Amino acid sequence: MSNNQTVKWRKLDNSAKLFPIISTKRFSTIFRVSVVLTETIDPKKLKKATEKALATFANFKVRLRTGFFWYYLEENNREIIVYPEDRYPCRYIGYRTNNGYLFRVSYYNNKINVEVFHALTDGTTATEFVKTIVYEYLNLCHDFNEKFSAKQIQLQVQDIEDSYLKNYDKSLHFKDNTGRAYILKGKKLLPYQAGTTQVFIDLKPIIKTCRSLKVTVTEYFTAVLIYCIYQQQKKTKDKKSIKVCIPVNLKKFFPSNTITNFFTYMTVVAEAEKIDLNNFEAILEYVREFFHDNLQKESLAKTMAHNVKLGNQILIRIIPLFIKKLILKLVYGEIQKYTTTTFSNLGKVNFLPEYEQYIQNFFFIIAPEKAEKIKCTICSYKDNIVFSVGSILQENDIEKSFAEFLEKQGIKTKIITNDIYAKEAKNEKCCYVLVAGDRGLAGGYNANLFRCFEADAKGKEICVVPVGKKAVEYAKSRKLDILTDSFAEIANLSVADSFEIARALCREFRKGTFGHVELCYTKFVSMLSQMPVSVPILPLIDIAKEDGEDPEAKKIRNLILYEPNGVEVFEAIVPEYLGGLIYGGICESVASELAARRTAMEAATGNAEEMIEQLNLYYNRARQASITQEITEIVGGAEGV
Repeated sequence: MSNNQTVKWRKLDNSAKLFPIISTKRFSTIFRVSVVLTETIDPKKLKKATEKALATFANFKVRLRTGFFWYYLEENNREIIVYPEDRYPCRYIGYRTNNGYLFRVSYYNNKINVEVFHALTDGTTATEFVKTIVYEYLNLCHDFNEKFSAKQIQLQVQDIEDSYLKNYDKSLHFKDNTGRAYILKGKKLLPYQAGTTQVFIDLKPIIKTCRSLKVTVTEYFTAVLIYCIYQQQKKTKDKKSIKVCIPVNLKKFFPSNTITNFFTYMTVVAEAEKIDLNNFEAILEYVREFFHDNLQKESLAKTMAHNVKLGNQILIRIIPLFIKKLILKLVYGEIQKYTTTTFSNLGKVNFLPEYEQYIQNFFFIIAPEKAEKIKCTICSYKDNIVFSVGSILQENDIEKSFAEFLEKQGIKTKIITNDIYAKEAKNEKCCYVLVAGDRGLAGGYNANLFRCFEADAKGKEICVVPVGKKAVEYAKSRKLDILTDSFAEIANLSVADSFEIARALCREFRKGTFGHVELCYTKFVSMLSQMPVSVPILPLIDIAKEDGEDPEAKKIRNLILYEPNGVEVFEAIVPEYLGGLIYGGICESVASELAARRTAMEAATGNAEEMIEQLNLYYNRARQASITQEITEIVGGAEGV
């Protein structure tokens, strides 16, 4: 079926049938392809470029629909949406969101991201789609000759046939290697969060090393990955096999021009009982032999036949979809435990020479899942190989071990480090955001806050950002180092002012003016109780150092590098985060001041009323005494007469 043929609806391919059933917000079955340009992205031009690319990939203009037995794809002519990147990578694409499209286009600074639901296509076709978007975008930004129009690019993918069924041989039999695998351990990120780490590797030394060892790049990196995982496994009592799932592009082995999924898996099983997993050379030799035996057309045909047979079973076919979902989710939940991680090599990515001067780099990321806590990919562009890890773990031990191993082999690497906001501070100077009131008559509200501040700041080198008239007066009377006194009236502060304070703090923090930031304010407990507190807010590592925590919880491990990268993400979200904290502290302080003033005024009113009663009593007594004395004098005078 031609790519240009209009299709109102179509079936999902054999692999794609499973993805809508097993995908959830915690397991998105999304992968991301990213291109870094040399210039800042124009969102309007990016949207137009995506629309032009869809004219070439017309069969991407679909949405997912629910049938009685299976999901299916239906033509979708809604408007395409281009998003600024503000979420974690590879997040779930809801069927009713994103105008129904099964791919999501986003941008950040100079980076274009295309996230694709695996039910739509595989990584090979998605890469061609992304390249087409980039070509069309650069055509809009620069004066390229018309001959470089994406419409005239000779694409290798043109059809939407189900190549699984086309190449299916029902006579073949496959022996499935079942059994649970070693599952990576570690503290997980919050639900729906995912991180990425990227290791940049010089391409030439890798090629030289692989040639000397007579292995492919995929074989070499698979062996390194197994070795690094085993170094983590040794720290546990888990003796299960390490199983690395390797996706294989079947278009290299079977005739196919489909733009749908056409891939399979082979699983490398590394058992400590059979292989010396402390010996890298032994692992590499085992992996090389495994690839030689299994990366053959005959072996792949058996795997493909096995998967097609499962989908074609009469019992599976006739069961209604809602029952299929219940059964297959349970089955897949168990199957997940059979794999330690996935490692995919997208291969070398090439762009047309005329466009390369505008393209810096290329990335490929796969969404992790509950059991496969990390998923790894590599791809090469120009002189670099980028090893990317999608992870739901807070620790990045595997990535570090991977980079360290290559360094020991004489292969230069670069792993992107955490952002300054998350690092342990070397500058011990602390800046306090001191939030007090504008007026008195609030009892001990301001005095209690200042005592809390003095106790916390004792022995420290400090500066302050006073908020509120009383805070400014206090700071000036004590001759404290004031960063700014522009926020003297707390009653007039808005959300915008809070974010201005946050940006100023971040700016000075990056300069190294101080190494810590604390928010000193009055916490509103109730109308009768307000508690002054001093809370660390920068660096982010300080947040976990509050009193009362378990000592083990105070150990802050290196944060995973979040996509697009740590520097960009933290620079974008930390000022926003601090602005929210500061505004929340101001709101609580104002509420606490009003509650304290109400309590103080109630007490003052009660004291005044009590004093009035006492004075009335004194007055009445004095008046009665005066009257009694006057009567006594009159009576005494009358007797004298």
